[in-house]
Amino acid sequence: MKMTGNTILITGGTSGIGLGLALRLHEAGNKVVVAGRRKELLDEITAEHPGIDALVLDVADPDSIARARETVAASHPGLNVLVNNAGIMLRPPLSHPTRLSCTRRHERGSVGTPRTHTTNTKNGALTSNEAAITH
Repeated sequence: MKMTGNTILITGGTSGIGLGLALRLHEAGNKVVVAGRRKELLDEITAEHPGIDALVLDVADPDSIARARETVAASHPGLNVLVNNAGIMLRPPLSHPTRLSCTRRHERGSVGTPRTHTTNTKNGALTSNEAAITH
């Protein structure tokens, strides 16, 4: 990937690794759009870092994905890079009955991610794929 002159959408770009990448890639000469669920936080980021754009996006909500697809297609038709960084790790409490069975499946190497949401770019538009892994 060329490191400058891109238009980059970073999902989960409001904190942590996503925000760090957004700032570095913007400094390197890229147009960066950070996406996240919290509009107030997105507004703070764009105010503190002129030139970075924001997009309200909840990758677990198909309606939010559809709205984001239309917004990006209209405002950033040159989008050519997606950093799919949005996610959440849910863990049941150690006392939860399924915790032990999950640990045992992991030890056998058969545990997987129960549900995966992927947001991709294709010709400057966002698409959503959803997959479930069963055991």
